[in-house]
Amino acid sequence: MATTSAELRRYFYDFAVEVLDLTQRGGYTAKAAIDEAWKRWGELIEQQSVLSRERQVGLIGELHVLRLLAAAHGWNFAIDAWHQTARAKHDFCLELCDVEVKTTTSDRRVHTIGSIDQLLPSPNRPLYILSNQFAVAPRLAAKSFSLASTVRDSFNELEDDATLQEAFKQRLVQVGWRENHTGYYQTSFVIRDFARLVPVDDYCPRITPQMLIDGLGTVSSRIDSVMYSIDVSDLGWQEGTAEYAKVIS
Repeated sequence: MATTSAELRRYFYDFAVEVLDLTQRGGYTAKAAIDEAWKRWGELIEQQSVLSRERQVGLIGELHVLRLLAAAHGWNFAIDAWHQTARAKHDFCLELCDVEVKTTTSDRRVHTIGSIDQLLPSPNRPLYILSNQFAVAPRLAAKSFSLASTVRDSFNELEDDATLQEAFKQRLVQVGWRENHTGYYQTSFVIRDFARLVPVDDYCPRITPQMLIDGLGTVSSRIDSVMYSIDVSDLGWQEGTAEYAKVIS
């Protein structure tokens, strides 16, 4: 075994140690040891690329909103509104506003905000947080769902429209979904409470770039990244109200 890449030498060393250990202690032939070590490393890389539980829950929440929009406006509208690019500023870009979807499995609506700009509205476009609350449940629980089943049900609603199916698949890939990882996404959930729609305004807890400037002055430019959690329990409008329906319908 050999490598000519200086960047890979550290990793190659670890791989070679694994091969030697298999031959000396595991009773493998040299070829079998290489094959086994390669298989183990492949499985490790595969597992590392699987969506975390938090990201699975977040994606289910986005798909729930996607299907609500599809039911109200059709799948063309819904898919076009969802993650138009891999670097889209917000989860959904609707006709007159933007929506950031947040989903939690805790007993309060506590959500993680991943950047200083995430709750910064675009000019002349209102921004809303759509807060979902799920709870882990047995697979046989009534109305339970998993990430795998939600993706499957979404494809079923697209029926035989190959163009829409391909567009939907591309959006899924953008947010980290891989079809060959479906087996990892079987954890079931049920809705803990109705969704809530929270306007991102002066009553919404958030940190903005201007707040950092006002509080820190010129030092604020040295803040490289910001991550924080907010509690939006009891804020905004519950699913089923007229105010909620004006945006998500």
